[in-house]
Amino acid sequence: MAKETTADITYLGRTFKTSITKPLTDEEYKEIVDYINQRPSKESAKDELVKVKNGGLKISNITGYYFLSLMYDARNGQDAWSINEALQNKQIMEYFNGKCAVNTKVFDPTSPLGGRILTAFRLCGIRCCRKVPQFPLRTINELLERYTVPGENYLDFSCGWGVRALSALVHNVNYFGTDPNEALVHKIYEMVEDYKDATGTYTGKVDIRGIGSEKFVPEWEGKMDFIFSSPPYFALEIYKSENQSYKEGMTYEDWMNGWMKPTIENIHKYLKDDGIFAINIKDIFYEKSWYTLENDTVDMIESLGFKLEHVHTLKNIKRSFGSVHWEKHTVGMNEKADEKIFVFKKI
Repeated sequence: MAKETTADITYLGRTFKTSITKPLTDEEYKEIVDYINQRPSKESAKDELVKVKNGGLKISNITGYYFLSLMYDARNGQDAWSINEALQNKQIMEYFNGKCAVNTKVFDPTSPLGGRILTAFRLCGIRCCRKVPQFPLRTINELLERYTVPGENYLDFSCGWGVRALSALVHNVNYFGTDPNEALVHKIYEMVEDYKDATGTYTGKVDIRGIGSEKFVPEWEGKMDFIFSSPPYFALEIYKSENQSYKEGMTYEDWMNGWMKPTIENIHKYLKDDGIFAINIKDIFYEKSWYTLENDTVDMIESLGFKLEHVHTLKNIKRSFGSVHWEKHTVGMNEKADEKIFVFKKI
């Protein structure tokens, strides 16, 4: 049985308060780490690439093989640790083991221990550690089908975890991207080559720069037909890359003026006169404060030479902080988990 304790977990200079734990043997701890560090094979990822090319939406093997280790390096802004950090600390795993032990209806004791812990990350990880979300393939497919035709130029100014690049391959549009996480850039290029090898259908160009979107790329000026991304939400997610847009101690105003504003200014230069710029953005709750990121971003975009044309609604997107306010830990977002995509044209 799990036991209650008042002992805090302090690790890497961060503290998580808990009242529950269940000890693990060294063998059980190793079993958890080994299970969670399993990855799909390259062959299974390539098989899934073919299925996605043919209309499939399942990308677990693609994400798992190319991007999961990098996703496990990212930390939800309200959490103490990333998954990769947490896996290195037995006491943290004993907390999740305790959560599994007190609810055997949710955490089936006959299933692998590592699998139960993975589920616990998702259900009980708030303020401790959780996996960062992947952007929906269906959504970017719909956007590219609506706003592009094969051979056009699509710029993704914050490359996320590769899913928008994947959709660009499927729709045979030229994919341009910026992202300061160079390890991510390498993995996207690997996925591109594997997609070409597995399907033989992509004839476009891929040009990804390992820089932040606030850096201007002169050769892209006036070249982009469609620009869309789901960029960082201020401090919603903390990435391992040293050059990420948010740095510890940065204020919201500093981030908006130092990253968002130059990014939008660059987008205005990149976009063709008849091109489309779209962005996925939402208000956030961070460190006991609400930030009106949605309105602030739209206002800034309109002030920098764009006109709002249309708003799409994404239903039930599970962002890092969950969908409701949790009084115990003072974290949350709107009561509804919907997000919006704002579509603009240059004026």
